[in-house]
Amino acid sequence: MERTLAQGGSLAAVVTPAPRGCSYAELTARAAQWMRSWPASVRAESWRTKGGEGASGRRRTPAARWSPYWTELPVELARRSRGRVPRRVLRDILWGQFCLFFLVRIQDDLFDGEAEDRRLIYVADQFLIESERAFGRHFSRSSSFWTTFHEALETTTRAILRVDRLQTRATGGGAELPRAYADVAAIFNVAIAAVCLLARQPRTRSALSRFGDEMAIAGQIIDDLEDLDEDLARGRFNYVAQRLLSAPGPQESAAARVAAELVLGDGGTRILAEVRRHLLAAEDALRSVDCPAADEEVRSSLRSLDRLQTQIHRRSVELALGPALGRRPARSA
Repeated sequence: MERTLAQGGSLAAVVTPAPRGCSYAELTARAAQWMRSWPASVRAESWRTKGGEGASGRRRTPAARWSPYWTELPVELARRSRGRVPRRVLRDILWGQFCLFFLVRIQDDLFDGEAEDRRLIYVADQFLIESERAFGRHFSRSSSFWTTFHEALETTTRAILRVDRLQTRATGGGAELPRAYADVAAIFNVAIAAVCLLARQPRTRSALSRFGDEMAIAGQIIDDLEDLDEDLARGRFNYVAQRLLSAPGPQESAAARVAAELVLGDGGTRILAEVRRHLLAAEDALRSVDCPAADEEVRSSLRSLDRLQTQIHRRSVELALGPALGRRPARSA
């Protein structure tokens, strides 16, 4: 679930100018400032989690430029809200969303065993409190927003447990995993929902929720493809592994069958076709709304997918024909 929780299920990041205090880099700086009174060792452990890595910009683009869609889209929606979402309100909404992301990312790392410092349990609590405080400045306790907030958090945390259970078996979970992947990303809809509520745009909120689901599924399938070897070595059968193992084939080890499907069969083509289908579904969800940032997110992701498909095809040809041609496959960059 790395990509889903670190990038909100995004294959490619949209980079557009944001109002002061609303960019991902500025939210990261705000987090560092907010944590400054904590013991140095606790701060260091917090930044060492995958949440910290994502927050400090360890992606394909520098932290100063990289922004996930769950910060980009609220910014664009606020711009088009006819003044109903002032900049100071937007800053608090994005800060609340950032804290919610960090909270679940830390919990997920503790759950996966990638973080071991038990003090992080209480760090996660601090992020939850701060997230509620940020949103509470602009939404009363009687607001329907809080139903959205708590339902999103509940959906995400339950989905993390569901994914963990579904990935313990080699087959049988393939039909459920995509929906579970979308549910893991439920927390990334909170800021969008908050802005849409203030801007009185319920139709936009519904469309962007469907958009987010499809983008989360597409992104996590790509993540599963990238993590295939590592997950199989840990005895985990992610969605890609289960889809490839569901095809009729010789009774070999799971890793051998998966490799054969990818290199000698059409496994890679089938998996990427599924990713494309989800991206096109995300594009379709946007037809009823005018949201250029979301449109560009889909286009950018489709371009990334095209490049990946070319790379996988080239690699498969090299692996299949390299011995016959008397040369070794080229090393991956």
